[in-house]
Amino acid sequence: MYWMKVKDVVPHKSIELSLFRNEGFIFPEKLGYQGLSTFVQMKGDCYPYLVRVFYNNIKVVDGNIHSRVKRVDIVINNDTWLQVADLKGEGHMSHRPDCLQSRIPTNWIAVFKWHIIDVGENDWLELAYGVFISKILSLSGVNLTGETKVTYNKANQIGKAILTCIGLKKTALGWIFNDKQTSTKDKYDVSDFDSESTLKSPKSKFENMW
Repeated sequence: MYWMKVKDVVPHKSIELSLFRNEGFIFPEKLGYQGLSTFVQMKGDCYPYLVRVFYNNIKVVDGNIHSRVKRVDIVINNDTWLQVADLKGEGHMSHRPDCLQSRIPTNWIAVFKWHIIDVGENDWLELAYGVFISKILSLSGVNLTGETKVTYNKANQIGKAILTCIGLKKTALGWIFNDKQTSTKDKYDVSDFDSESTLKSPKSKFENMW
């Protein structure tokens, strides 16, 4: 008897960069510099069953990702990445952990392509980029009528509410973590701070994620 694990599709999340830019965070500029703005703000419905079929049939031909869904051949090449995610095959092929902070141009197509292939080959990895792949299926002419879909809604959005969820609080000094507010008040007087520079530098745990 052959047993195959049915893998779940990772719940989609998108972020509204303008909201965080207006709050003084600097990571939207870093993501924009890397050409990731369209990808991280991507919205749309996900077709989990078809995404599973895509990953189950995945293969690499001439450096491009190929698959087959509902008798339609799928090819993800550089033109596809540009059309769907506004990504170009430019920059360093290797992904350095500090590439965002250090503004190191990175070939994000290579990074995402490697991850998609890795997910397809390993049973313990959940299925990533469900909305992105669903958009590619639609672009490739796969009939989505009647297919089970997960509709994009507010639960998929990373908005300002996430700031309070992770322990940040907005003060006269900008967004800071609650456990640091008391110590900050003890060490400094609010009037000693340049409010603009402080607001744009909340680089603790939240900024370091980017």
